[in-house]
Amino acid sequence: MTAVAFKEACQNFAEAAAPYLPIRDDVRYEEALALIESLLEDDPLNAVIDVLSRAIESYENRNEALVAFEQGALVQPADLALLRWLMTQHELGTADPPEIGSNYPDTGGWRPSKSMTSK
Repeated sequence: MTAVAFKEACQNFAEAAAPYLPIRDDVRYEEALALIESLLEDDPLNAVIDVLSRAIESYENRNEALVAFEQGALVQPADLALLRWLMTQHELGTADPPEIGSNYPDTGGWRPSKSMTSK
């Protein structure tokens, strides 16, 4: 490839990538995530993945909701954070799934006392 052809390819790439660098809204963010997923299958495109992942990280660091979510997730155990996130995504409360409520369905509502738990 000559320098002129390479310059032309770079200009074409810059035009195509412009809506994603930087990412300014949720639509482009979701598109960039999907694009990275599809590009991961093609090893030669790792440079593109690097550029897009930097743009995604920059967007996530500026997005107040994502920053608040990450901060909230970091102050609690990972398993609890995941459970809370899944419940929020599926609009579930603690009374919705029987396994999460105050009763243990397989014990007829019996709950072990603290004196019976290991110390």
